[in-house]
Amino acid sequence: MVRSLLLVPASVSVRPGAGGCAVGPPILLRAAVLAWAAVLCGGLPNSAWASIPEALGRTSALPRAAWQERAGPGSADEAARLIGRLRHQLGAARTQAVHLLAPAEFERAEARLGDAERRLASGRTDVRLAELLDEAAASLVAGEQRAGALTAGLSDALQLRAAAITIEAHARDARLWRDAESRLEDAARQAARGQADRSRQAATEAENAYREIHWAAFEELHLGAAVAGRAAATAAHADSFAPKTFAAADSALTLARGLLRGAALQLNEGSRAEAGVTAAGDAAATATFGFRRAVSLAVLGDSAAQDSGMVEALLLSHEADLLSLASLAGVEEVPDGLTGEVTAGTGAARITRSIAAEVGALLADNERLGAALPVARRRADSLAAALAGTERRLREAEDRYLEARATLDALQADDARLREAMGLFTPAEGDVLLAGGDLVLRLHGINFESGVAEVGEGAEAILAKARQVIATFPNASVRVEGHTDATGGADANRVLSQRRAAAVREHLLRRLPIPASMMSAAGFGADRPISTNDTEEGRALNRRIEIVLTLPDR
Repeated sequence: MVRSLLLVPASVSVRPGAGGCAVGPPILLRAAVLAWAAVLCGGLPNSAWASIPEALGRTSALPRAAWQERAGPGSADEAARLIGRLRHQLGAARTQAVHLLAPAEFERAEARLGDAERRLASGRTDVRLAELLDEAAASLVAGEQRAGALTAGLSDALQLRAAAITIEAHARDARLWRDAESRLEDAARQAARGQADRSRQAATEAENAYREIHWAAFEELHLGAAVAGRAAATAAHADSFAPKTFAAADSALTLARGLLRGAALQLNEGSRAEAGVTAAGDAAATATFGFRRAVSLAVLGDSAAQDSGMVEALLLSHEADLLSLASLAGVEEVPDGLTGEVTAGTGAARITRSIAAEVGALLADNERLGAALPVARRRADSLAAALAGTERRLREAEDRYLEARATLDALQADDARLREAMGLFTPAEGDVLLAGGDLVLRLHGINFESGVAEVGEGAEAILAKARQVIATFPNASVRVEGHTDATGGADANRVLSQRRAAAVREHLLRRLPIPASMMSAAGFGADRPISTNDTEEGRALNRRIEIVLTLPDR
């Protein structure tokens, strides 16, 4: 939706100068201030143009970005793009009947947009152009809101109207369409006046008009060829020359009409409507063929009536065709003189019986094969299903193999990196351990002064190696742990170990391109000793930093 508010971030201190106008911090300006700026500066400032569509830019059809991608001074390109978008929006509103439900607002929007187009064509990209666009957008919003408030009582008519537009029924009979539109407009007008009864009556009349228009177009779309065929057959007097053929085609057309009307009443029921349309199409095709055949028979009958010799020619042609069929059917001893008397045992009658017998045998074979076909088809379907199952299992096995291969490759790569990491540190610097799915760097060589949590320069070499290991496993989450010996209070040791772990974490994050969320720090004080606290050597081992890398999917 769009708003009619004209928001222009510009300064109240618009100062003319040789180089244009100075623009300060953004505040609301009214059109009068913009007009004053335009007079002083010789045109609307670009900053004003860029922010005119505060309201227009809040709709999907008229985005603010269109005003922020300016081609240059004067903002003519922005104005042209916005006019095009607004013109498109008006077209969509017309399709949705906004011009009928809210005619005053729609006409005002069209008029303001037309004035804006003429103003732009004359080269005036000034404040008045911005006002016209703002007024057009505001009127369109008002019209859409007014139309939305009226649609509840007119939903049936609007749905029929939309269905008619979908199949371009509005372009087939302009007079009937104008009448239906007028009735819908009257229904909206009566509803706005509070005349509910009159509005319902006008809405019903609009529904009936749209339904008639929709049906006529629907019928022409699906039955047009059959209806035209019937007209041609009637003109050729096929109902007299070929009455049975004409009547059969006419029955097929009647059936098609009934099926199509049933489908039209079920348009909201998806597959049922589609099936009805398909059946109607089949019946219409039968009718079209029948009418064409009736026309051919009518033309032949009319020619025969005017030329007596044509009947003899047709009979002779029929005999020639019959002899050809007899030869194809394998009928032997075809008698000469077919043109003689036709009796039950000789001539054309015997040939016809023989051909009929051959046809009967073929039909029997066809029936036998037809009975066997379902069995063969079921067998083929069973084999196809078995083949599909085999192919699926092969694909699944191949997928499992590829997955296992990828896992093995990843594990081998991890093992290679682990061996490399284990060889980085000397025994005095630390150890590299595997604990479940974690890789642990147990660093003894990072020495902190007593009670201090700052990382000294002497720890840089060890931490450089630790960074090398961390970089080798870019997808691992990292936890820096601080540990102390048992000298001193337990709480003080936990706090100190937490501070030392945090210091090492910060040191690593400053030198590694990994997000801070991937690395944490924790202090455990003397709670997790790895040696005795009764000797100096044991306490030295307990005072350590451990960097724990949790390896994914290992």
